[in-house]
Amino acid sequence: MDHAPFGLSTSGLQGLEILHRRCANGIAQSITGHRTHHANVDGTWYGSWMNDLFFGERGGLWCGDPAQQGVFLAELRKIARHVQPDGTVPYQVDPDGRSANFNPPGVDLDRAAEFVLMVVRAWETTGDDAFAEDLLPTCRRILDGLARQDIDGDLLPEGRSLTGPVTGVGSCASVSYIGDTAKNDWKDFGVALFYHHALLALSGMCRELGFPGWKSLLARANAVAESARTVFWTGQAFAAWIDRSGTRHDDWITGNNAHAVITGLADPAMAAAIADTFEREREALLMRTPGRVRLGNFAAGDCSNAPEDYWNGGAWPLVTGPIQIALARTGRWKTLLAFLERLAQRTPVTERGFHEAYDGTTGKPGYADGLLMNNGGFIWGLMEGTLGLGLTGTAMTIRNRLPGSLLPTTARCCWRGHIVELAWSAGDGSITLDDVPLPIVDGVASITAPARSAAPLRIRIAALPA
Repeated sequence: MDHAPFGLSTSGLQGLEILHRRCANGIAQSITGHRTHHANVDGTWYGSWMNDLFFGERGGLWCGDPAQQGVFLAELRKIARHVQPDGTVPYQVDPDGRSANFNPPGVDLDRAAEFVLMVVRAWETTGDDAFAEDLLPTCRRILDGLARQDIDGDLLPEGRSLTGPVTGVGSCASVSYIGDTAKNDWKDFGVALFYHHALLALSGMCRELGFPGWKSLLARANAVAESARTVFWTGQAFAAWIDRSGTRHDDWITGNNAHAVITGLADPAMAAAIADTFEREREALLMRTPGRVRLGNFAAGDCSNAPEDYWNGGAWPLVTGPIQIALARTGRWKTLLAFLERLAQRTPVTERGFHEAYDGTTGKPGYADGLLMNNGGFIWGLMEGTLGLGLTGTAMTIRNRLPGSLLPTTARCCWRGHIVELAWSAGDGSITLDDVPLPIVDGVASITAPARSAAPLRIRIAALPA
């Protein structure tokens, strides 16, 4: 499969358009056999890996043509066949779908929730109702399995615990933003975060399609969020994890906190406090090595990576996605622009996109380029944070505000059977669809896809300066 990715053009920030193209090329080149995205272009990590695929899909659906989007649908159907009766999700499935690999109990619980989120986002993007209906029972089974992981009755799933220091792979109750080398034992915020997000997303899909049970899913999501706020909020951020002994580890994990802003798990006051940390720690988190996994380094014995290496203070570019969205949602435009400039002009990438990770002190690229999760994470943040697009159920949302230095900008994507052509220019904040003005509510317009048509949808945004 050799499809040109859907494009982005900006006359502003030098290098942003090139970075988008390279990341989109990397996503397209990771496809093999029309049914799998390898975790990187060369297939070093062979087949479909849940965490890699989650971020790859989050960006890849924005930059892929219909055939590329179809690969994600086929991939999720393939993975669904391996989900166990108790809701256990494999961490990897081979390209032909014949074999899958599973972790020990209590490991990578967030990957299970990510499968649900991928199903919902694939439906939101493609409008394939039959796909959603077919995979709904699997999604329900997964969420029920996560509910059974709550051992102590606080609604939050608990993972496994290690009895000693980390010497290789960590406890990995979650992996998405903390990495796989940390001793994130037992009650992990990343697990609660993705569990809450998956409950919200599936509730919304069920409501839109008229499936039963959406109200109970929403009630469970709200209860999980309230418990997570009570258990993990430190007053400035969400703690990373709590040992089985009850010791709370207040480590700042960048992606966890940014993602909490996106889902609303962080209420407005919490979101503002998280954004304040990004501004206060701008040099470490955004400038020296953009997308740094954490502030500082792990305590001795809590991570098997050396300080500033990989997940122990290195930069993981997938984290740039939620950072962009969180900064935009909290109106930290100057900080967002500085971050984009750093990404666009000074981050080493190849024609296949980002490397696996970058050293936290020197910024030197780590092993392997063309990482699906890093390329997808960046494009996700660019489209939904920097440019202000969004997908919610059957609707696409468009923000009417954009940093002036990015104007004019154009973009193309495929959404629910339509080619969508977007163009931003400086203006009065109005938005039109095929020259018809759209209502604006709190700076956002919303459209529902009309009947499928060969004619593109033309959206014009006369953007207010951010």
